Parts: sequence; C-alpha cells; structure tokens
Amino acid sequence: MTTDLPPSARERFYPAGRTDPIMVPKGIDPGFSYNPGTEHLRAIADKALESVEDAAQAGLTNAAQQTIREIVADPAFDQFAALPDQPFPIAALTADQAAAVGATARTVRFSPQTLEKQKRHHAELTIADYRLLPEIISNPAHALREDDRRVRLLWESDGQWWRATVKATEQGDELYVLSMHRLRIDDVSSLVSRFAAILEWFGAR
Repeated sequence: MTTDLPPSARERFYPAGRTDPIMVPKGIDPGFSYNPGTEHLRAIADKALESVEDAAQAGLTNAAQQTIREIVADPAFDQFAALPDQPFPIAALTADQAAAVGATARTVRFSPQTLEKQKRHHAELTIADYRLLPEIISNPAHALREDDRRVRLLWESDGQWWRATVKATEQGDELYVLSMHRLRIDDVSSLVSRFAAILEWFGAR
C-alpha cells in the first residue's frame, strides 16, 4: 500500500517557529499556525477532517495517519486545546478497525466537549499527553470491546499505560474519542480479563 499521499493531495509549508517543513493535506491554509482565532481554527479543522477522511477512504490509511501525526504535533493543536470550538482530527482508522465498531467513517475526532470534560476530570494531563492519542488509537497493545459501537484501547510507552475510549455514532458516520487517562498495570490486567479482544483492530494495514 502506498504510504504517502500523492503530490497533488499534499503541500509543503513552514509553520511558525520551525525551520523544517511539514506536509499537510492540500487546501489547508498555510498560515494556520499564526492565527489563533476560533473562526480560523474551525476552517482548519473542517478542512483537515475532510482531507484525512478522503485519504483514508481511498485506502491511504498510513498516509492519513502520518498526516494526523504531523497536524497534532503542530502549534495548531495547541491552539485547539486553548480555544476548543470545533472537533479536531486525532486518529485515522483502517477499514477493519472502523468496521469493528460499525463505522463507515475513518477519522476519529476529538471534540471540544470531550476536551472540556477531560480538563475537569483529568486536569493532570498535558498537551504532550494528548499528542499520544494518534498512537494510542491506531496502534494499541489491546483493543477491547465495550459494546457494538465502543472500544477501549490500551497502549504502553516507557512503562506507563494509557487508556482511550472511542465510539462510533449510531449511524456510523462519525467517530469520537470519549476519554483518555493513565492506567496502573493492575487496571490493565483487570480490563483485559473483563472485555473481549477485538482482533480485527490488529489486521493488515
């Protein structure tokens, strides 16, 4: 499978404070790192969601995932966290992963409502922590079925375990991350024993 978006679908630009370029879906405003206004962020998030979803639906899942990593690593994500006003693309699923939760959509969104809930209940989490979400969702160590539309994803890095929950809407046309937090190793063992594994989450990319 091709791992890069075709040249016609990507463009290079230099975000604020960086000397190296990043490649993002063509059509995203090259000035997005400079303007923190909510209207500007709304346009960016809409375009990013559309572009990543189109790439994933075209079978370019790896490229869609890499594009999300680059966008989440950019100051645009800091601006979203400071001024949450529009769902932000946070992960791209394979066809098998999406089908496992009954979704036709392939892009997982991080909504302002979820971010505000996270700030209330998990104030200890930082922007750097939330930047782990693309990996937690796309490449977990365990994918556990909570119900037909909801999956708990467990991921480990440097001895720290994390859990993120992703849910598809009833129609399956949208996907959202519902929560994220740290886990103790005892919690991991308990969850793995309580919930059935979704083996489709680990199929071929």
